[in-house]
Amino acid sequence: MIKYLFVTLLISPFLAFSQGNRDLDSTNISNQGNIANRVLNVSIFNHAISLPFYKMIRLPIHPGLQIGKEFHIKESAKAKLFQTLNVGFFYNAYNGTGLYLNSQFSLRHKIKYGVFAEGGIGGGYLRVFHPTDIYKLSANGDYIKANDKGFSSLLISFGISLGYELKSKKNRVLSPFLRYENFIQTRYNSEVPVLPHATYHLGLKIRKNKLL
Repeated sequence: MIKYLFVTLLISPFLAFSQGNRDLDSTNISNQGNIANRVLNVSIFNHAISLPFYKMIRLPIHPGLQIGKEFHIKESAKAKLFQTLNVGFFYNAYNGTGLYLNSQFSLRHKIKYGVFAEGGIGGGYLRVFHPTDIYKLSANGDYIKANDKGFSSLLISFGISLGYELKSKKNRVLSPFLRYENFIQTRYNSEVPVLPHATYHLGLKIRKNKLL
């Protein structure tokens, strides 16, 4: 059942994309003059193994990069409902290198003076490679170095953001943002069934407007 839920979360952006292009509501169309938005999010982040909202600023730095796309669902003058599809990686000297794909069902609320807040929840897939060499027992009874093929886990994630929309330049709008995201890695090992990860993002939202 859980596997089917994660599959649904991952494919839902494509369903949202196909529906979203048809379902721009009348408020959005009238305010923007039949304009559709293409939104790309790029961020760098610090990765840590941490419980949600515990020690929000942590050292040392374990770098990561995430690139994502937004798929429109519905929008009004003050709020936008959308789905994200993100791909990223992180390097943690203590816990290994991770590659992941995730998707979040998200809501953006426009506050005032270009400030906006976002929140989202979703799931995804993570592949982690060990931080040090691994060894296996040979037929001769000796330990030999083994290839690290990594191991896979399903993710449950949620995140919150705060950003600022800069003034438009031609048909492109840039919005810097700060984001906190926490994801729960399932099936970590036999002794630790789940492992919480925290990421702290500094990013840029790039919105390109296109006349319908």
